[in-house]
Amino acid sequence: MERLSPFDERVLQVFGALGESLVLPKGMALGLRGQGQVPRYVSEFLLAQRPQETAIAAIEDYLRSHHPLPRERNLWRHRLVQEGSLRIVDRLEVMVDVEDGSHVGRIASLDLQVRLDPALAEDHPGLLAGGLWGRIDLDWQPVADGVPATAVRDFQPVQAHARLEPFLEGRSYFTAENWIDLLLTSAGYDPLQLGQGLAAEAALRRKLLLLMRLAPLVEGSLHLLELGPKNTGKTYLARNMSQDAFVISGGAVTPANLFVHLTTGRPGLLAQRRMLAFDEIARLHLGGAEVAAALKDFLESGQFSRGRHEFSSDCSVVLLGNIDVEGDLPSRRYRHLCEPLPDEMRDSAFLDRLHAFLPGWELPKLEPLSFARGVGFVSDYFGEVLIALRDLPFAAEMQGLLRRHPLEPGMTRRDAVAITRSAEALVKLVYPNGPAGDPEVLEAILTLSGELRQRIHDQLCRIAPGEFQPRRVGFQGVPQTTARDLEVMEPTRVRTLAMAPGECLYLDRDGSAEAGGRLLRVEASLLATGRGLRAEGRLPAAAAEAERIAHSFLLANQRLLRLGGSGLESRALALQVAGGAVQDGASLALPALLALVSALRGEAYLQTMVAAGESTLHGHLATPADILGRIGTLQRTAPGVLVLGPVAEDVLREIDRLLASWRIVAASTLTEAILALRV
Repeated sequence: MERLSPFDERVLQVFGALGESLVLPKGMALGLRGQGQVPRYVSEFLLAQRPQETAIAAIEDYLRSHHPLPRERNLWRHRLVQEGSLRIVDRLEVMVDVEDGSHVGRIASLDLQVRLDPALAEDHPGLLAGGLWGRIDLDWQPVADGVPATAVRDFQPVQAHARLEPFLEGRSYFTAENWIDLLLTSAGYDPLQLGQGLAAEAALRRKLLLLMRLAPLVEGSLHLLELGPKNTGKTYLARNMSQDAFVISGGAVTPANLFVHLTTGRPGLLAQRRMLAFDEIARLHLGGAEVAAALKDFLESGQFSRGRHEFSSDCSVVLLGNIDVEGDLPSRRYRHLCEPLPDEMRDSAFLDRLHAFLPGWELPKLEPLSFARGVGFVSDYFGEVLIALRDLPFAAEMQGLLRRHPLEPGMTRRDAVAITRSAEALVKLVYPNGPAGDPEVLEAILTLSGELRQRIHDQLCRIAPGEFQPRRVGFQGVPQTTARDLEVMEPTRVRTLAMAPGECLYLDRDGSAEAGGRLLRVEASLLATGRGLRAEGRLPAAAAEAERIAHSFLLANQRLLRLGGSGLESRALALQVAGGAVQDGASLALPALLALVSALRGEAYLQTMVAAGESTLHGHLATPADILGRIGTLQRTAPGVLVLGPVAEDVLREIDRLLASWRIVAASTLTEAILALRV
């Protein structure tokens, strides 16, 4: 066993005096072969019951001889039949038949239904609420009249009971920073590695982001979205921290397993668990509008009904998925950060019901040194404590916080609910006895809680700009967020350019070449009669030719633009440039094409779309030489997308500096530009 640090010795001293089997050196679990065959909260429970010098070898041998693996199912069933009895370590779930009063258990690893005495369920209520891991003694009998005859003779859970008192009392012996490190160690992370190479403020922020992964267990009905690169441990805690958490990985979700089975009346996962995580969210299929609508209603109310069955639940929903990154920020090819979600979840009404958007791109990838080796709470005890914190009275503490740090004005009820739930979860974790001392840590918690909802709101502004207006979300009197992906927009200082279907902004030059640029609006519409292209208003010859190039490209590339079957050859399109006379007609082809595509699809661009790029008949693009002068006007508008032809690296860096909150798309052809924009 590795040498313990002075801090580890202190943890052992404090909690050794408060109760047995509450803490252990986390490095012991890392040395256990076969890790992952059982949840970590099971293996650590077993480790904590044995002397340290013999624990690892003893647990390996015990699990090898008592835990059935799926591939060995028939071998274990054979042993049960031949020997007449069997002792295993596995999960047992019990269902009650209200017609005859029988209690039937299910052991998934053996695909076996068993009888048991109702007294066992009374002694261990968790068997009836989603199941428990434990030591199961089975007696085999042949099936009689279709009723399972194999019986559970005895059941001993291998999970701790939640005792909050040692947790609360032990907190008083640690500073907030040390307590955060203990929480992270208990969750399986090495806090020293997390903060390595970071300034104190940045290290604290990273640690709080990781603690936020625990928040849906601590606070009921706290709905979280996390997108990040692969291998950052998005599902690590959900799978290993608590029996009350369940992970669904991609695939199809049915109303029966999510809500309630209409035939049996058995409640689904939302009613059985306290946290339900959807992993690989991009591959998730909700199974139709019915499921999406019911889930959306549940996120708002905590209730759902199906058939004659109605349920209420405080289950927290967590959406987990991958997102492409460039460095330590999301890829700039995304029009908004919710693009990786399935179609049903990109609805603004659905997203508005989520409380927090965790920036997974800020969290480090898991490496061998990422995992804790110091002393922390035993996982099964820690997981039970997290759930028990839900019922910890905390209303007075939160009211006191809100008096000192009121909510920003102009927030909606959903904004207020979101940031107060996130804040309460983190404050309960760090200050379970009430917030006192370490004001910089408390301020960092409140700042982060506001940021996580701000990220949701900013995406809503991009997805539905007519419905959601830029504003600040958070608590007053705390430092501003340091998140680089957020550009908080003050409504009084930013002019939002709302986009309608068939519109694109055109970055023209002013009357003289040195005067800079100005924005004109290109408007396209589909006409009821006629065919071909109709250019409205007077245009210079070069501008008229640019519009003709855009229309020709549209006709030749319908499949690329997902416009197959639209009958463009026999339909008429109209184009008009509003807001002033066109000075640089050669750069009109790209914005005209973007406006035409938007009109034909009947969809507005999700962000302010501005284009400037001269195009040839074959679709090759070039950027106007005076582009740096033209973009000055964009600094006074809301962030959006600037589409250009190819530019030199030094020019691109200068554009990035001038328009830090804009996404820049530089393409050599019209085809590249369209593919980059995903239109």
